[in-house]
Parts: sequence; structure tokens; C-alpha cells
Amino acid sequence: MRPGIDLVSVERMRVLLERTPRFLERYFTEAEQAYIGDGARKAERMAAAFAAKEAVAKAMGTGFRGFTLQEIELSHRESGEPYIVLRDQALELFHSMGYTSISCSISHTDEMAAAIVIIEGGRD
Repeated sequence: MRPGIDLVSVERMRVLLERTPRFLERYFTEAEQAYIGDGARKAERMAAAFAAKEAVAKAMGTGFRGFTLQEIELSHRESGEPYIVLRDQALELFHSMGYTSISCSISHTDEMAAAIVIIEGGRD
């Protein structure tokens, strides 16, 4: 079992959105952009999705070497439960390391967002 956890300042995301308008398009998938939306909680949701991406990279033990942020997607089931979708090189690396499953949980307030990821499997 490999845990990964990350905390992100919501204010940091607000500043990034103001200073770098393309940040959202550059680092988040279209599905994540739809989840993040344009409402009052946009920065909170963006911070939670970013924290999830960081937590995955930490749990894998690779950082973002070999894949991009868009290859890790935070998605949600109909019930609202979050889950991670890996694509392309991130998915290939996940399997090549012998990992078998990935779970996540997120939480956010108007100030902070947190994500924890648990990856199972792997080679010793």
C-alpha cells in the first residue's frame, strides 16, 4: 500500500486563475474543467483536483516524471464519490510498477483543499 497526500491553498488557485488564465486549460482535462465550473466554488474545486493530482504523483513515488498533469484526472461517480482516471504514460507507468488499484478522497473549504490517495499492489 502506498499513500499520497496533498494540501493546496484555495487562495493560491484564485491567484493562479487571475494571473494565468490558461492554467485551467493547461493542467486540467475537459471533464475536470466541467466539474470545476465557473461558480463561486471554482477555486475550491480546482484546488481539490490539483491536490488529487499531486497526491497521485506522491503515492506513485515518481513525482510528475514521465507524464503530465492532464494524464491524471479527478472524476466523480453519480453518488459524488471521487475516483482517479489515469491515461497514457501515467497509466502505463502505473501498470509497469505493478500497481493494481487506486483510491482517493478529497475535501475542501473556502481556504484549503486536501486529497489522499491510496495505491495498492506494486513491486517490493
